[in-house]
Amino acid sequence: MQQSSIDTSATAAPFTAGFEHKRHFTDLDGLRGLLALSVVFLHYGGNLLMLRATRGVVPGFEFQLSVDFFFLLSGFVLTHAMRGGVPDATGFAIKRAFRLLPLYYLGFAAMLVLSLIATRPAPFIHFHVTPRMILSDIALITPALRHDPLDAPAWSVTWELFLPILAVILANRVRLPVRRFAPALLVLLLVCMSYTSWIVAIDGWAYAARAFLGLAAGMCLRHCADHWRVPPALRRPAVFHVLIALLLAIMMAARIVPIAAALFPWFAAAAIVAGTGTRGLLSRRPFAWLGAISYSLYLVHVPVLAAIFMLGGVDRGSPLVKLGALVAALALATLLTVLVERPAMRAGRRLRAR
Repeated sequence: MQQSSIDTSATAAPFTAGFEHKRHFTDLDGLRGLLALSVVFLHYGGNLLMLRATRGVVPGFEFQLSVDFFFLLSGFVLTHAMRGGVPDATGFAIKRAFRLLPLYYLGFAAMLVLSLIATRPAPFIHFHVTPRMILSDIALITPALRHDPLDAPAWSVTWELFLPILAVILANRVRLPVRRFAPALLVLLLVCMSYTSWIVAIDGWAYAARAFLGLAAGMCLRHCADHWRVPPALRRPAVFHVLIALLLAIMMAARIVPIAAALFPWFAAAAIVAGTGTRGLLSRRPFAWLGAISYSLYLVHVPVLAAIFMLGGVDRGSPLVKLGALVAALALATLLTVLVERPAMRAGRRLRAR
């Protein structure tokens, strides 16, 4: 992957059928992989293990906030990819669907089968699967009904699919006002994100609000990057790494004082801006690999854990079992990235081109 920095000389391009994002921010890809791993850590009971291992000194982390970072980064990257012109809505929808849905439905199918054959309790297994649950998951409307889908982490896929498509449809009407008022809108959106981050820290949901605010804030952040002259000194790996450490510190503090989570969106935005101009530790192969498989890992780690506990009859609290589940999830995510995700993306590009 070729690392690139923000082109601050870019101007508004005509509305075209563009949208080819051939460049990547490699440090941000690595950070996305690291945060995807943090979600796995959360669902595999890592906070409880940490609490026991440190005798209560380290209470764990509010790793749910990682998903808010994903939304913010998605809005930023999607807007960056449209800097050459707004794509045709139908073509964009095709490309987005082929990007997100194959793995979504694989995770759904795996959890459906496991839930239907389950004979004893296991993490994330639903004993009473109804036709309504199945249909709402197929239609991707379960999060809008204020419920988790069968593959619990997949709630974010609904918003990652439909909200960007809606943004492209409305692009002709909102592009110029957003560009004009981007700084003020960004501040307002980050303030609102501070509120939803606090809700997350006190075990709230706010799924739709978190998705909309994060994607919209990422879009405004990218527009602001066209006008802000970020000093080169702030786009150094050391600064980027300090910001990552601060994000982790905020996640840990939020476990004790939930209001600390309100700081998370501001430092997340700063980390994204800093990460666009760096190529450091998180661009190296282990983190690049995590970034490449992050979406697959995000969707398959819950089915892997549920299958191991349900089919293996093992101790649910065993750290060794969970370590084995992590290794299995990483291996399966790698295979699915190569065999499903990338071929589906190529098929979507070919279909869109036709």
